[in-house]
This record gives sequence, C-alpha cells and structure tokens, in this order.
Amino acid sequence: MRYWLAGFSVPYGAHSLTLNYMERDVQNSTSGRLRKAQAGYGYRLSKRTLPYVFFDYEDGNNRKAGDTVVTYGIGIQHKF
Repeated sequence: MRYWLAGFSVPYGAHSLTLNYMERDVQNSTSGRLRKAQAGYGYRLSKRTLPYVFFDYEDGNNRKAGDTVVTYGIGIQHKF
C-alpha cells in the first residue's frame, strides 16, 4: 500500500499555523486514492493554554462520488 504525508507547523509569536496533506491507496479499490487535507490555527494565551480551530477535508476514494467528509472544529488545550 502506497502512503505519504507532508505537513508543517509555523509558530510566529503567540500564533501557530499547521497544514497537512496525505494520500494513500484505498484497500478495497485497485485504483482509488484516499486524500486528506488539514489546516489548523492556534493562539497561545499563556504558557499552558492554547485555543485552536481546525478544518479537515477527506475524500475517501477519488474514484467514487459522494464520499467526501468535511469537518470543522474548535477546542482548547490546557496543560496541567
């Protein structure tokens, strides 16, 4: 199974931006490819608290119509 992932995170002061892209073979399709893209943004409020938002797009099989999933999210990370 072929699989690859490329991504990076760029911190800039209290801000951080993360981008990822991934592709892999679909197990039940000889020519299908799963494609996934992600983007996220975080803002460090303090040394331990980071609220963030993210966007995720997934195409489960590029040979099959109607199987895309789009996810949005918001959260907060706090380290104790």
